[in-house]
Amino acid sequence: MASNASAWWTLTEHRAGSLIIHQGADAHFVLLDLWVDDNMLRHHVWSAPRAGGPLTSLRDADLAMCVWELAVLQHERAAWLRHVLRNDAPEDIDAYLRDTLTAWV
Repeated sequence: MASNASAWWTLTEHRAGSLIIHQGADAHFVLLDLWVDDNMLRHHVWSAPRAGGPLTSLRDADLAMCVWELAVLQHERAAWLRHVLRNDAPEDIDAYLRDTLTAWV
């Protein structure tokens, strides 16, 4: 069976997504998720020691998100559905960007 996996870089980029800065118990984390195609995210994670130091990519760690970060992703998913995928009007990226989560999770 042929695969299109090698063409991942050709997906439409919306230049919209979310940024999470998480002060974790073991380290500090930065998570960047960018919407591509219609309904997928490109997920990038970096970490730095709590004591200080540079951010390091966790690309090879296969690390996703913790339960607290998933609360932010849940909001982003709902906002993307509301303003881009399930909207009867044309997609509204600006409305998605204005739809922010203001909460402690």
